[in-house]
Amino acid sequence: MRPLDPSLPPAVLLGGGANALSVARSLRRRGIRVVAPGGPDALRHSRCAQWLPLPGAGDVVERWRDWLTGAAGRSFAGAALMPCGDNGLELVLRYRAQLVDDFRVYEANDAVLAAMLDKAATYELARKVGVAAPQVWLTESREDWARVLQQVRYPCGLKPRLSHRFAKFAEEKMLVAHDAAELEAAHRMVESYGVPMLVTELIPGGEADYCSYYTYLDDAGEPLFHFTKRKLRQYPIGFGTGTYHVTDSNAEVAGQGLRFFQAIGLRGIGKSVEKPDSESLRGMVHAVRHLVTVEEKD
Repeated sequence: MRPLDPSLPPAVLLGGGANALSVARSLRRRGIRVVAPGGPDALRHSRCAQWLPLPGAGDVVERWRDWLTGAAGRSFAGAALMPCGDNGLELVLRYRAQLVDDFRVYEANDAVLAAMLDKAATYELARKVGVAAPQVWLTESREDWARVLQQVRYPCGLKPRLSHRFAKFAEEKMLVAHDAAELEAAHRMVESYGVPMLVTELIPGGEADYCSYYTYLDDAGEPLFHFTKRKLRQYPIGFGTGTYHVTDSNAEVAGQGLRFFQAIGLRGIGKSVEKPDSESLRGMVHAVRHLVTVEEKD
C-alpha cells in the first residue's frame, strides 16, 4: 500500500456497507486518506480507513451534519464527501448549501436526486419520459387502499418509497402478497414504521433476469463510461441483496438506462436496474444515487 499523499484531499465516506469498504480500499491504494465517521463495521476494522465514532443518537443524517459543521469535521476541510448509501445522499440534499464552502460535495442535480430516493417519484419520471417501469399504486389513504384492492393483480409487492428509512425497521426490501388478505396483513405490519409505501406489480422472470447499468454523467449529461452486470443470486431469494454477480456487456440494457438518465437530467453516478420479459426490457426499477466502485484485489 502506498504512503498517504498529502497533496491529495482526504475522502469522508458517508454510510454504506460492503460498497464503502470497496471505496476505501480503492482510494487508500492511491495514497488517499479515508475517514469514515460512524461508518459500517467493515470499515471499523479495515487498515484502509480511519473509523471515527459519531457522537449523539437518532437520525444519522443530522449527526453527520453536526459532525461536519463542528470542530471535528472542519479539521477535514477540503475533503471530498462521498455518499456510499442513501442516508449520505439525503445529507447532501438537505445540507449542500451548508457544506459546499468547506468540502468537495457529491455532484448531482438535486431535484433529480431527490426523485431517485423516492421510488414513487422515480416511476413517475420514467413514465413521463417513456421508459418502461412497473405499475405502482400509492397507499397514502383509505381511498388509495380501496383502489389498490380493486385494481391490483396478484402476486404483487408492498415496498417502501424510501428504502433507507424502511431499513431501520426491517431487512426485507419488499413484502410479497399472493392475495388481498396477505396484502392487508403486510400493510398492517409496516404501518407503525411511518414510512410511505407503495404496491407494485411483479415483473416476470427468474433470479438471473436482473440486469444493471452503471455510468457517470458529466455536466453536459454525457456518459464517461458504460458498465453492465447481471445478478444471478440474491438473499433473500427473489427480492434481496445480490450475492453472486457477473459482469457483461449488454448494449440493450445500457441503452435503456442511459436514455432514462439523460431524459431526466441526472448528473453524477447513476445505476439503473432492468428486468427483461418476453416483450421488452421492462422494469427500470430504480436509479441511484450513491458511489459504487469495483474493488481491486490485494
